[in-house]
Amino acid sequence: VKAAAKADLEKAAQAEKAEIASDKSLTAAQRTEKEQAVDAAKTAEEAKIASAENADKVAEAKTAGVAAIAGVHTPGDLETVKAAAKADLEKAAQAEKAEIASDKSLTAAQRTEKEQAVDAAKTAEEAKIASAENADKVAEAKTAGVAAIAGVHTPGDLETVKA
Repeated sequence: VKAAAKADLEKAAQAEKAEIASDKSLTAAQRTEKEQAVDAAKTAEEAKIASAENADKVAEAKTAGVAAIAGVHTPGDLETVKAAAKADLEKAAQAEKAEIASDKSLTAAQRTEKEQAVDAAKTAEEAKIASAENADKVAEAKTAGVAAIAGVHTPGDLETVKA
């Protein structure tokens, strides 16, 4: 009875790991962390089965164990991950535009040109985030996007302009 209950826990653990592996909203590190949590839950629940003194207690421990293992991972939503990354690009764009606006070494025309370049970079980088197929790719696109936006403007020196 105990062996059958442990086998059911193993099945539950495999199913949960398959769900984790196919969840595109997780990064590789998050996947590994959740798989380890499944193993830890399975080990803890197997110990409860091993110490159960009768078939009813084994059945209770098995039911609780399967539920505990299944509760390790809640499928995420890749679109939510993408939306958060796009929001970070928007923040980077606003910060870059504020830097451009406060740079006294730029003419009004140069300011406008650089602000448009920020918008163009943001749009291009948002497209890369939108097409990313998993959370790792979204994170890579976001990091590259923030860097691209921040690289649009290098503060000038008004004294150099005057010279």
